[in-house]
Amino acid sequence: MIKRLLFVLLAVCAIGINAQESKKPRVFIDWFLETDNVLEEDCDKVRAAVISALNESQRFELLDAASLSSIEREAYRRGSEAAMNDETARNEVIAVKANNYVLDGEVTACSVKSNEKDGKSSYTCVLTYSITITDVANNTTIATKKFDHQPTGLGGFAGKLLDESTSAEGAKTSAINLVSSDIESFLIEEFPLVGSIYGEDFATNKKKDKLTHCYIDLGSDVGVKIGDYFLIYEEVTKVGRTIKNEIGRLKVIEVEADIANCKVTKGEKEVMKAMGRYLENKVADEANAKPLKVKSTEAPLLAF
Repeated sequence: MIKRLLFVLLAVCAIGINAQESKKPRVFIDWFLETDNVLEEDCDKVRAAVISALNESQRFELLDAASLSSIEREAYRRGSEAAMNDETARNEVIAVKANNYVLDGEVTACSVKSNEKDGKSSYTCVLTYSITITDVANNTTIATKKFDHQPTGLGGFAGKLLDESTSAEGAKTSAINLVSSDIESFLIEEFPLVGSIYGEDFATNKKKDKLTHCYIDLGSDVGVKIGDYFLIYEEVTKVGRTIKNEIGRLKVIEVEADIANCKVTKGEKEVMKAMGRYLENKVADEANAKPLKVKSTEAPLLAF
């Protein structure tokens, strides 16, 4: 009976949402849990930082549990209570709102330690949290990750810069600011964008024996942004197996809905040769010719 009531309530609320289709997966951000040693406000700050990082990625359509209407919140509350021992039931409730995934989190440490030296106080923070993403269609965990930020212990100027703050709140803020890079790495590892390089503009983007620019078949529709980096792969067949050879890297400089213009930042000569091989194979056997592939990656350490 409860399930039926929940279905009706949430289905009504979902009508407006389903009216607009998006190519981006839809993720329900659940409330995070905290252990007894973690303040609720600190847990909320970590959760807010995760949401901010996901928004910044432009990879997903997000639904925050905190943004639900009063009717939806009551329905979700009842669903959570009814499903405390039945995760499948809870995810069925959430799936009604056309969500593809649920993101849960738990903060297990956000503790500050003070240090006294030469009459001055400094503060460091230990932050430990985890996130889990569940596919609501089949109730399976598809990605989970624990993040543990400890002081580096370097000492000296570097240690002060990386570890220490002049206040307890400043130490917590510095630690929570690391969540952004955590989520960026997590998405690249667990949800990489994969596409192909267009060969049609090959002649106009080559410079002597180098390929300097190219277009890829990924755009803002799936979350590609200016400044994103991709690795370039050439697929070759050896002993009956397809092997991917990394041959270069590119950086997005312009983005449209379904394509992006990129600058080749590494491997210009090898990418040029590989593109030539692909175009030759395409003329000889178009059905079996394999275009150069791209896969999202983190920016190089010294990226400009």
